[in-house]
Amino acid sequence: MSTILDNLRLAVQSGSVSDAEAALEGQTPSQIVDILNGTYDGQRRSVSLFFHAIREGHEALVRYMLGARIAAGVDPHEAVNDDGDTPLIVAAWYDRSDMARMLIAERADLNRAETTIGYTPCLVCADRDHTSVMRLLLAARADVDQANDEGATPLNISAQFGQVDVMRLLLAARANIEHTDKFGQSPLYSSSWQNKPDAMRLLIKARADVDRRTNNGNFPLLTASGNGHSDPTHILVRAGADIDSADIDGDAEQNARGRGHHHIATFLADIREAGGYAQYSELFC
Repeated sequence: MSTILDNLRLAVQSGSVSDAEAALEGQTPSQIVDILNGTYDGQRRSVSLFFHAIREGHEALVRYMLGARIAAGVDPHEAVNDDGDTPLIVAAWYDRSDMARMLIAERADLNRAETTIGYTPCLVCADRDHTSVMRLLLAARADVDQANDEGATPLNISAQFGQVDVMRLLLAARANIEHTDKFGQSPLYSSSWQNKPDAMRLLIKARADVDRRTNNGNFPLLTASGNGHSDPTHILVRAGADIDSADIDGDAEQNARGRGHHHIATFLADIREAGGYAQYSELFC
């Protein structure tokens, strides 16, 4: 078996179908599937021979491997490792649009999630900022709002990381701009918390609720000011966020001052004294 695996690893490395066929000569269909699910480097169980072929973009070899699964009566799009990564998830993770296009044409399940945190191909693209594969998934009608195990959708994830190019694709596909994860965090809240002003501007332009609260009563202006994020604080106030909103510990000004962010606290105090952002702008801008 070690000789078979060694020869097959060389075939996978080069992408040679003929070498793979030679290495697997005499094996039954079910044995071939088991071997192809074996580890590429002999150590990491998450990187199978099939996984490696997809990652490297060996299209002819991947087609051969899909055919081997069909011959063995196995779903060709079954997971390729112990993490539950399907071939399409691997293609999404490594931004292999060539592989994704082929797998989608071969009727891959667009919405099947892996088993560690419930990432679908769309969630992977949102996390990794992979627009090319995301375009293919959305064109094929992947579920734009399917959430992971923590209730986060692709828009929640991309907003948190400030992946504005992916966000534009999701918004164009009518992703739910107000979806909240299991903590009650909306995309705008996440981008405010993580200091992603470009993502915030995009969401506000799309009419996101600037005052939506989380499960524990937090809201975008409170988290932005409390974390000392100047740009997000200014963006939210300009967009009409309620500076008088408060949680049990006080409003945004009090929160910022209590955490030592005096420049933000002063800005919010000036806004209140002026009677709102429009009046403040006339006085100070």
